[in-house]
Amino acid sequence: MNARWALALAAVLVGVIVFVSSRWHYGAVTAGSDARASSANAHPSDPLPRALAPPKLSPAPSRDLIGQDPERAARSWQARVEQVVFAKNTKDYGDEIAQLMGLPFEQAWPALLQRAKDGDARAAMAAVSVEAICQAQPVSSHRNSDLPPASSYYIGLPDAWKPFVDRISELHRNTREQMISLCELNDTFDFASVYNEVFLKPGNPDGEIAIAESNNDRSEASAELRALIEHQESTRGRFRLANLLVESQDAAEAAEGRALLEHLAPDDPAAAARLGFCLEAGCGGSAPDPAAARPWLEQAAGLGDLAGLSTLTSALEHGGDNAGAWAWSLYTLDLALAGCFETLYPSYHAIAMAAQEEARIKALLTPAEQNAGLAMNYAISGRWERQAKERLSCD
Repeated sequence: MNARWALALAAVLVGVIVFVSSRWHYGAVTAGSDARASSANAHPSDPLPRALAPPKLSPAPSRDLIGQDPERAARSWQARVEQVVFAKNTKDYGDEIAQLMGLPFEQAWPALLQRAKDGDARAAMAAVSVEAICQAQPVSSHRNSDLPPASSYYIGLPDAWKPFVDRISELHRNTREQMISLCELNDTFDFASVYNEVFLKPGNPDGEIAIAESNNDRSEASAELRALIEHQESTRGRFRLANLLVESQDAAEAAEGRALLEHLAPDDPAAAARLGFCLEAGCGGSAPDPAAARPWLEQAAGLGDLAGLSTLTSALEHGGDNAGAWAWSLYTLDLALAGCFETLYPSYHAIAMAAQEEARIKALLTPAEQNAGLAMNYAISGRWERQAKERLSCD
């Protein structure tokens, strides 16, 4: 079983690293059913501040402010997103870990590692996630003062957004440099060992699911996942099983996978996005069914699922509905400005990518299509924004 555990760890780490570098730092890991640890049980070596009630979120900067005063806009965004990230870290890892990660990185990282070494499952999962982000940083080009500004890496980013993105990047420079310095150390921490011992140990449902789905033999993986969900109620296990089955060339298995996704999708944006993609593109030998895909993609996108947003926007554009695609890209940009896609530590990637995509689609529109897109965007925001922000802890 040790080899299987190692494969599971490798799959998780590679997946996180690829996702972080190619998508938008959106991949928080649930680290236990009790998301709020009591501050009375604080680790004795932690430099933890006293727990405070989270203040009301600062407003997101307006587009006008971004164009007129990028420095002020960047600082306003940073202040808001630090609060959003704290709320997300609290939800995912508990109050104590969230407070720890709110400290300067050079203080937070040693304390987080010590907690993980001492067997704290939440700390171990947070450390593995931070390490994945660290590994995604461009180590070879670090500390080169002649590097171009961050905005230059986003082809098509409007000029009005570039100073804002560059200023956010500068605000994060210290944390980024500390992360990269960590990555350059060869013996900082045995992540594989701790992940193995804390997360993949027998009896941990999420770990058992990770081990099962890492099996390269699809039939064995399906059988193991079936056995797991028969003995425990696991939405994640059912989703992973459905994800395998819908790609099967066996019609009965593909139909079972779709039925599982349809059962999960009303309450799970990730399942709705997967079902919508399956129906949009066709999977398991089935023909594409864009009409059936649309409501599931809209639900996932409306609730702020990045896969759902990407798939829906692409489907609308490819279908010739550029106004609709722009409306959803505007919605994505609004959520990015609100900090909804940030996790662990703030970054400029989500905003830069969303602004770049919104500008690209807008350039395709006629004035009449722009008017139609704005009307659609108002309707989308009115229907979904409150729910999305609540789900993503950015309200």
